[in-house]
Amino acid sequence: MTGVSVVSQPIWDRTDSERQIVVYAVPVFKDEIPQTVLFATNESTSLVQALQISFFNGTGSSYIVDSNGLIIFVPNREEIGKNMIDVMAPYNTAEEIDTFQRALLGDQTKTLRLSFHDRDSYIGCSSISGVNDWSLLAVLPSVVVFNRSARIIQQTLLFVTVLIVIFLVIIAFITKNKKKNDQVLFHMAFIDPLTQIGNYHSFYTACEKQLHNGGSKSCALYYFDIDNFKLINDTFGYIFCDDVLRYVATVLRSVFGEKSIYARLSNDYFGVLYDYHHEISEVTKKAEEVCACLKNVKPDGQTNIDISLSMGIYLIKKEEKLDMNNMINRANIARYIVKKGQYKGCLAVFNEQMREQLTEENQMIQDMKVAIREKQFLVYYQLKVALQNYDVVGFEALIRWVHPEKVLCCHLLLFQLRKKAA
Repeated sequence: MTGVSVVSQPIWDRTDSERQIVVYAVPVFKDEIPQTVLFATNESTSLVQALQISFFNGTGSSYIVDSNGLIIFVPNREEIGKNMIDVMAPYNTAEEIDTFQRALLGDQTKTLRLSFHDRDSYIGCSSISGVNDWSLLAVLPSVVVFNRSARIIQQTLLFVTVLIVIFLVIIAFITKNKKKNDQVLFHMAFIDPLTQIGNYHSFYTACEKQLHNGGSKSCALYYFDIDNFKLINDTFGYIFCDDVLRYVATVLRSVFGEKSIYARLSNDYFGVLYDYHHEISEVTKKAEEVCACLKNVKPDGQTNIDISLSMGIYLIKKEEKLDMNNMINRANIARYIVKKGQYKGCLAVFNEQMREQLTEENQMIQDMKVAIREKQFLVYYQLKVALQNYDVVGFEALIRWVHPEKVLCCHLLLFQLRKKAA
């Protein structure tokens, strides 16, 4: 009546001499004082069957032993009653046996590597809480552990390999999408969506790179627009004009080839950078070829139209010190001279006289605005006489500009400047 639950070792049943049983004794408490004991019996074979659980494909075995190493239950009945320490002693050192005995006496779960039946094994020892001083032993040959570990390592390596493959696939997918996105962004930033040739940014960047790396090459910069483009737009519509612009881009590809740089800079303005290797006549010949290709064309496949251009050309000197903006500005001056009709044909090559002339004209226009405010214009009346009888039949009013710094300006110059100022 100590108040502790007890399970007996297997004993022979008095009612059946061929059957072994175990007796369970559980105290019943009242006010924390044991009053009586409940007894129950069960066939020892049921515990043996419980220990026959297969693990590691039947290579492992289970034992219930007491703190002295006595085997209480084991699937192999022949070993019941033997002492586990005696079974293991021939195959292990005294120090190893001592470690095993301490494991049986302790309350913690431990795993030992010892020899069992002359086989290197792992023995797991765990006390059975509340059941006498018994412990549950699980014995597993080390070779089984190593084999299982090898399989686990193989499975782990396979899993890692699969993860690496998946990772590489993801990286490839991301790289492909990034490349595709980069191409889309490049197309948006540097390609004209209508004509599918370069835009201003790509032209500016590519020209600077070409001129920087070109060394001693001779280059020509073309800058041109389509004459009366607004009228064509108002007459034939936007769709037709889009076809015209695309056709001009096609002509540039055909005439200058893929090695030259060409782009639609804005609206109906285009630019070309061309490397010429011989005479300047090669430069003008290319420009005339472009103009000739735009005569009597059908941009939409139906409507015939003559497309005329106003083209300015700037011959870039070797070791040119001007930046792209100034070079385009000089080509634009030549284009403007063509647009005014001062050159025959569709092109003009820039020279310094053009810039001086344009500068002078702009200055004269500004001076004329000042002259109007300061009343520098004088009216001269000239008689109109009939030759038959010399009678005065009328007057002609002539305007003269009394410029404070220049000579008296004639009416022809005034007429030209007035048109530009308007």
